[in-house]
Amino acid sequence: MAIVCEKCGHRNGGTTSIDSIPESCGRDASADQRAALAKLEVEIVQFKTYAEGQISALEEKRRVILDCLNAVVYPILTLPPEITSRIFIHCLPDHGRVRPSLRCAPLLLTEVCGHWRAIALSTCELWSSLDVGIDGLRPGRDDLLRTWFLGAKDYPLSLTIRQLGYPEIDYSGPLSAHVADIIPKLRRLEAQVSDGQFRSLVPLGTPLPLLRSFAATLSSENLQNILRSAPNLRELKAELPAPNFHVASKSLLSLDISEEIYSIDMFLGILDNCPLLSHLKINVAIEKDHKPSPARTFPHLRSLAFTGEFCERALGFVTLPSLTRLEGVDVFYMKPDLVQPFLSRSSCVIRYLACGSHPAPMYMDLALGMFPWLETLELRIPDQVQTLRQILFWLADTMSLAPQLRHITIKFNAIKYIDYSRVIDVLKHRRELQSLRVIGPEPEEADTNPWCLLGCTAAAELKALGSLGVHFSVRVWKDRYDGRPSVEVWPNSEKFDPYDNFEP
Repeated sequence: MAIVCEKCGHRNGGTTSIDSIPESCGRDASADQRAALAKLEVEIVQFKTYAEGQISALEEKRRVILDCLNAVVYPILTLPPEITSRIFIHCLPDHGRVRPSLRCAPLLLTEVCGHWRAIALSTCELWSSLDVGIDGLRPGRDDLLRTWFLGAKDYPLSLTIRQLGYPEIDYSGPLSAHVADIIPKLRRLEAQVSDGQFRSLVPLGTPLPLLRSFAATLSSENLQNILRSAPNLRELKAELPAPNFHVASKSLLSLDISEEIYSIDMFLGILDNCPLLSHLKINVAIEKDHKPSPARTFPHLRSLAFTGEFCERALGFVTLPSLTRLEGVDVFYMKPDLVQPFLSRSSCVIRYLACGSHPAPMYMDLALGMFPWLETLELRIPDQVQTLRQILFWLADTMSLAPQLRHITIKFNAIKYIDYSRVIDVLKHRRELQSLRVIGPEPEEADTNPWCLLGCTAAAELKALGSLGVHFSVRVWKDRYDGRPSVEVWPNSEKFDPYDNFEP
């Protein structure tokens, strides 16, 4: 077998062929056969050496070409690892609750290539948060919890425990001891667990030096333990376990209380005992004939949200000079005799206003005139279709009021009755708007959806306005078996994350 050099064309001396092998099998032929065998073995070694050299050269050429292709087609792989790591962190949801899903970061990032996988696994912040159903924290089912937080190393942790899958899953029973092991390392804890389960996770006296955000429904003893054991607590979201429960914290900045409060003294006591509070969400049920008293000043409160009816009566007892966000006040329903004195006394600049459930068009000019610096307006409209039409007409026709208004959200209870021609008028007249959202329940008809209800003409006009920089969307909600909303939107590019909120 001859071997030919690719460069010079030289042929080696290998000329052995099957015909040249001696056929005689006698004693005199053995020497010839041994010589032929030796020659074959030499040629085999020569060919293997040549082939290995050729293969090695071809593999080197392939490597060089692949490196060039990777540099051109995948330039992101040339970024320094620390920059890629920061990009990965920005892939996490803004609310910080990370679901263990292969369809999203961080697990999705580990499936792209080995380079990205190595960077993702070495980025501690990617593995510092976990949003998981309570069934995944049972003894014997806690492998995810134990391995997930290993990647965070010494980074402060966030754990959200949800009761998903109701009513198929039994929520009672013990939780894994590994959950209790990570409690002192938590910066945020949100837990839909029973009081007994929580006691097993956070025994009385457990130090919580890193805890900054907490949400749960607990007994008085457990909640008081959290307030005592978390000196750096900044955010608290809970139901008050008793009408006379005493909320006091020198570090608390945000407080969300879902339980109804019947005493103005308790409302003022919360503000007194949490002197640094900048956000308060509360339901204050104050009787109309409550004895008035001089207004108290609380200089740090910037956001106040009421969740019950007629809560605005509480405004008569406070002065809030730093307030910029006000929610749950029916300024468009009643004469502003309660709100106007508060605004004058506080001299605050309200930029975000969310109105109550019964806006009346007859009071709208007067009410909106009290908020000249308003940038964001949220309206909740009842079932009356005529009311919605009046409000849309009013929004399009009141350019002199709220000239800085940039964002409008309308929540309506019957989305199929929305007159989209009026919506388009609002967008055309208020060209300075940056966003307009219409939110309503899913239509009862199975063959209708929000984009079909728009109609081709309205959809085309809205898309044209969108090209000019106006953001418009229609959102629809419907209840699921597990209580979480499933929302469809128009246009389809809109995304909704059902885990962006947590209710204890």
